[in-house]
Amino acid sequence: MSLTSPPPFTTSLPLEQAPFRLSYTSRIVLMGSCFSTAIAERLMKDQFQIWTSPFGIVYDVSAMADQLELLLSDRLMTRNDLIHDGELYHSLLHHGQFSGNDPGQVVDCMNQELELARAFLRSAEWLLLTWATSRSFTHIESGRRTANNHQLPGAAFSYTYTQLEDLKPRYQKLIHDLTNQYPKLQIGITISPVRYLQDGFLANSRSKSTLHLLAADLETSGTWIFPSFEILQDELRDYRYYDPDLIHPSPMAIDLIYQRFLESSLADQDRTLFSRIQKVRQSLEHRLRFPEAPSGVKFLKKREEAVQQLRRDYPQFPWLFSEGN
Repeated sequence: MSLTSPPPFTTSLPLEQAPFRLSYTSRIVLMGSCFSTAIAERLMKDQFQIWTSPFGIVYDVSAMADQLELLLSDRLMTRNDLIHDGELYHSLLHHGQFSGNDPGQVVDCMNQELELARAFLRSAEWLLLTWATSRSFTHIESGRRTANNHQLPGAAFSYTYTQLEDLKPRYQKLIHDLTNQYPKLQIGITISPVRYLQDGFLANSRSKSTLHLLAADLETSGTWIFPSFEILQDELRDYRYYDPDLIHPSPMAIDLIYQRFLESSLADQDRTLFSRIQKVRQSLEHRLRFPEAPSGVKFLKKREEAVQQLRRDYPQFPWLFSEGN
């Protein structure tokens, strides 16, 4: 029997440092699937300046291209862009969070978010895209591609898997237009580790392969590829890192992927501030059983002093632990 150390129970994925650095001075736009939303929530809690997609969650890489094209234009949504299901008005480019029974309010809300996102994008340094699938739906009656089916009957849609040869020229142009219109903008891409098994395992693998090949092609245009998919599949290769559905990554898995993201991208000069923010966050998230007790009052006072001291030490970041953060 060998007395040497046992082999590790995980494959450590070597990470390349991002070619551009994430900083508290950075303004970051995130678009993509529910995994993108989970990363956005963690960045927000850690007090980074972020803006999420004005369209809401999107899974289809082709529908995201439609959204990016609209974002780059000066066009606004109109009532002609909406469909009506008998009760609510929807946009096929938007998540259901924008739907409603008043078409005027629906359009106004969408346009407000669109204009705010365009304004934020003008001063943004990062755009992080999370692709989930190449499975693309078309609304048969209108002939429009859809980012969200809004729980309409399946018979209302046709679908196909968009091929790499169709995606490549589209995204090459989008990357060119984005960096031309916003010269400071750096673009990162990651493939969602969530498996989409509606058509089976083979279809999911082929879809993810298309996304990987597309990302590899765009890497030559200066985009950065962060390996979320590989971290879950290879480094966290265990079902304990999944939700009970055994498809979605658990909060612990997302935390670990997020940690790896910061390891590869966070600027050295901001690591001290990040550590201090973590301590304040832990204090703010601590739930007191008896806040009115002397020990509770003392804890709350000390916590508030820590927040105020952080703001005094970093006056250039006035949003730190402000209301809503």
